[in-house]
Amino acid sequence: MQQTSRHILQPGLVIGFAAAVAMWIGWYVLHLPGVNAPSLIATPVLGGILILVCLKGSSLAGRTHRHSPWMVGLVAGFVAACVNLLLLGNRVVVQPESTEALTEHTNQLRPDAAAVVLGFLVVSALAGAVAGLVGNRFARDPSSQPMWIGRFASVLAFAIWPLVVAGGIVTSTESGMAVPDSVTTYGSVSFLFPLSLMAEPRVFFEHTHRLFGTLVGVTAIVLALWCMLRERAWVAGMCGLILIAMLGGVFAAESAETVSVAVAVWAIIGLTAIALVLTWRAIILGRIGFGGVGILVLVIAQGLLGALRVSEISTPLAMVHGVLAQLVLACAAALASTMYRSQQQPASDLSGQTNRALQQGCGFAKMSLIALILQLILGAGYRHTGSHAYLGGHILLAIAVLTLVVLLGMSLRQADRESELGRWAKRRGLGLIHLVSTQVALGIVAVILVVTADAQRPIPEAEELASAHALPVVEAIFTTAHQAIGAALLALTASSYIRTRSSSDAP
Repeated sequence: MQQTSRHILQPGLVIGFAAAVAMWIGWYVLHLPGVNAPSLIATPVLGGILILVCLKGSSLAGRTHRHSPWMVGLVAGFVAACVNLLLLGNRVVVQPESTEALTEHTNQLRPDAAAVVLGFLVVSALAGAVAGLVGNRFARDPSSQPMWIGRFASVLAFAIWPLVVAGGIVTSTESGMAVPDSVTTYGSVSFLFPLSLMAEPRVFFEHTHRLFGTLVGVTAIVLALWCMLRERAWVAGMCGLILIAMLGGVFAAESAETVSVAVAVWAIIGLTAIALVLTWRAIILGRIGFGGVGILVLVIAQGLLGALRVSEISTPLAMVHGVLAQLVLACAAALASTMYRSQQQPASDLSGQTNRALQQGCGFAKMSLIALILQLILGAGYRHTGSHAYLGGHILLAIAVLTLVVLLGMSLRQADRESELGRWAKRRGLGLIHLVSTQVALGIVAVILVVTADAQRPIPEAEELASAHALPVVEAIFTTAHQAIGAALLALTASSYIRTRSSSDAP
């Protein structure tokens, strides 16, 4: 019975969160300023995403567990619906016409809110159950058992990437100060801020960035608990709680003005740096419990730094906030790769050709990772300060990044096709080459657009939105795309380092 429950709950949890993340991305695109898809279009599109993800996930789950496929889909649909309540909240509250009118209806639910929520949960669960039944018909015999916790770590990385992209849009459109309060949104709990007030583009960009942060936080909590329970990593849990308590204590002390802003900022940055080093070390050593808990600590620290950035209107904090987001993404991708190592062929079973390719790739992955992080810091410096010194360093380092990543890709392409790891290496190598080439091309266009534009555009605050300058749409598209591809490149390089390191003799 316990075994059966695990085979239902674990895939259901992974598929449900994956569906939720995909639906959030779809919702974001459908509600972008200028798109604003009506409910008659948005609802079936989002429902279709739920069904498609449940179909694919259920077919994967059915390869190893063919009985009760509808229950896997039922759990997945229900889990997705529970996560999506964070989005549905903006529909089930009273919809005022202005932020001034919101003060009378803050966090006030509509009379039919309970019925809407209950119907949403039931319909989503039933849709998942039907998708589970259908998806099971496409299941094939597996070559190996799926590692669901590893897939959930991949879902977390998948959730962090749109958060980074949404943050890039906030920076590109100068929307970082569109919401005056740092924890709530115009006094509302983030997931109860009315959809009607997101019509202002900059408010939409900043608020949805915060919503994605909530999604990542919930996903990181689940992963941390799963890792801790699976590995019985109680010490990791205690260490994580201590760091979280220290971070929360410092933030609360700053909010109560019992410590200075400078002391609070440096304390949080110091604790974050410690957590980052320990998390990366745990990932390299294969300590899944410490790695999962560490990523949760980093996600919380990232949220606190974002709140301080708004309350203190601090450009340096904006830089730290932007850089840390991509480092957390890289750690999540690396943790997922660490979890898959137990299913990876040992080096002794691989051909000499593949072993040499992985060993060379490991060295280039390590150098590429360092170069990408340095380039990320310089790029964030230019994005937030407009300093041409940062831009010059960013461009020069781009040459090194292009060279190293291409060498990494070419090294991985030398693996043979006889093993699964060799085939992965060939695919990953080609993907990295294409990705870095696209990144450089987007960077060239972004630099031209930014340099030829007014680099000193002010960031409008909430009370200045009505008279703020127009959104730099074309510039925002290319600069955000450049950042998004860069974040994906960093994550895949970190993942490649972990995968190649485990099959090489690199220290």
